[in-house]
Amino acid sequence: MSAAYFSYVSRYLTGAFFAVAAILLYVAAYRRLRERLTLHRQGVDHYFLLGEDKSQPDGILYYPLYFSTSLGKARSSDIQLKGRGILRHHAMIYLYKGAWYIDNSSGKALIKVNGQEIKRRKRLRHEDKIDVGRHSLSFFDEAKSAQKSGLSLRKVEERLSLDQNQPPSLASLLLGLYLPLAILQVAFVLPSDLEALLPGFLLLSGLFMLLILSSSLLWPRIFRHFDSMAFTCFAFLMSLGFVMQMRLSLLNRTMPDTPDWNAEKWLDFLSSDMFKQALFPLLGLGIMPLIIVVVSRTKLIERLAPVCLVLTPVLYLSSILLGSDVTGTGTRLWIRLPLGLTIQPSEFAKITYILVLAWTFKVRLSFKRQLLFLAWAGFNFVLILLLPDLGSLMILLPVSLVVFLVMTSEYIKTGLILLGGSAFFFAAYQLFPYVRRRIYGWLTLWTETNAQNDQIIRGLKAMARGGLVGLGCGQAEPRAIPLASSDMIFTFLVEEQGLLVGLALVVIFMALWLRGAHAFIVTRDSFSAALILGLASSFFIEAAVVIAGSTGLVPLTGVTLPFIARGGSSMLAKYLMAGLLLGLANRQAEVGS
Repeated sequence: MSAAYFSYVSRYLTGAFFAVAAILLYVAAYRRLRERLTLHRQGVDHYFLLGEDKSQPDGILYYPLYFSTSLGKARSSDIQLKGRGILRHHAMIYLYKGAWYIDNSSGKALIKVNGQEIKRRKRLRHEDKIDVGRHSLSFFDEAKSAQKSGLSLRKVEERLSLDQNQPPSLASLLLGLYLPLAILQVAFVLPSDLEALLPGFLLLSGLFMLLILSSSLLWPRIFRHFDSMAFTCFAFLMSLGFVMQMRLSLLNRTMPDTPDWNAEKWLDFLSSDMFKQALFPLLGLGIMPLIIVVVSRTKLIERLAPVCLVLTPVLYLSSILLGSDVTGTGTRLWIRLPLGLTIQPSEFAKITYILVLAWTFKVRLSFKRQLLFLAWAGFNFVLILLLPDLGSLMILLPVSLVVFLVMTSEYIKTGLILLGGSAFFFAAYQLFPYVRRRIYGWLTLWTETNAQNDQIIRGLKAMARGGLVGLGCGQAEPRAIPLASSDMIFTFLVEEQGLLVGLALVVIFMALWLRGAHAFIVTRDSFSAALILGLASSFFIEAAVVIAGSTGLVPLTGVTLPFIARGGSSMLAKYLMAGLLLGLANRQAEVGS
């Protein structure tokens, strides 16, 4: 069987594995989220709060309790309380292993149980008196009915945690089938003059496959309430990215036609490039369990968040002062290090920015605090424009809007911030020529070919050549698309793997966001909830911006597709974010234990 024929036939299998797994993950994530929302809206039988209505003599207020019930001034609170001393997210009452707890969400709210002030969490018992600001509430547990319903409550809790303790077996099986087949495709079409690189490729690929598959099997047994479905989404993205970058490092590359290059030097260069691209996924998978442990069992990230107030602008300033244009695109995003290495601080600045964004919701988000964050964010946005890095703005601004809107329910203020962001982009259009060039290329995409849109046009042609199932591994030509391994990786992926895999990729990012939304709902403190929402939204928005830019739906930004595109700093940053998200989702198991 020839290499071309094997690539032609096996593309149907890889496309089917990826597409079916994407549908399974999305459907499962959607159903679990809908189930959680349904249960969240239904009060738990036989448990409730009673309060006094001081506006009426002998007035009594009845408050049903949900599996997780928020108290505060915010409109989104399940029990909305008003008055002086009430924070937006004041307290949380939740059911855990058959017992009820009240948790001081911010650590600074005034909450008393039976006259004793609590700073963290406390178990509630029948007829406990809860003082929240000026409000006096009483917790009621109908003992006899509760005993009868105790078993059902435990069953409900077990059912709610099943989606995290049990991995989606069929999707995991498809991952186990997809990854070795995709690796075999690259090995089978490797040219004869590169056979010396085959042992190294198989070693790196085998190590990656061992790590990713063993992680999907072992981590759910190591970490309680581990979100196996979210990890399976990550695993498919990581696997596709690893295979694509290995393929781009080895296939369809031409040795420079200069006297200082020979076959031996060319092999050494390709081998070094292959090991370099494999290093960051392997390193990321190695440190992810450590991040999950630290995030789920300690408060280290809460302590680091204030440090990020200073660290974020420092990272951007370091790029402005010390950065160089490595890619020739005019952006000074990379700092050169010894041994020929480079680092891109702006990729890690995205993480520190989201940490600060979540930290602002740890305590009451007063108007003064909102203005301070707005000034800090605006300062960072100016630094981003000076780099220039328009793509980061198109990710961080929508993430900020999503987190602010969900955490505060302030629709009018969100609209005003959106208008302010639009004015910011208009000012950037007027002040920075590179922004005008990007917009011009986008506006003239369907009327003329110029230097600003040629990259997108070539990408669209490549996608048209790929069709539904693609040309097959090694059959496409990445040199026909500028920056095919980084900015335009999606168009090259569709050309070689097919539109079916491209659409499946979008569905997996959607499923990943749904898992983030599920973790957001069950999280019991404002910082963790805001950070989960920010991280999950960042993955989805960045993927949407890259795919929309590659296909001409929005101006091209230069952002890379998470886990798929070539890069060292960007790849490592995404693995760090994945570890943070999985650790936060697992943190709920540590609460109350």
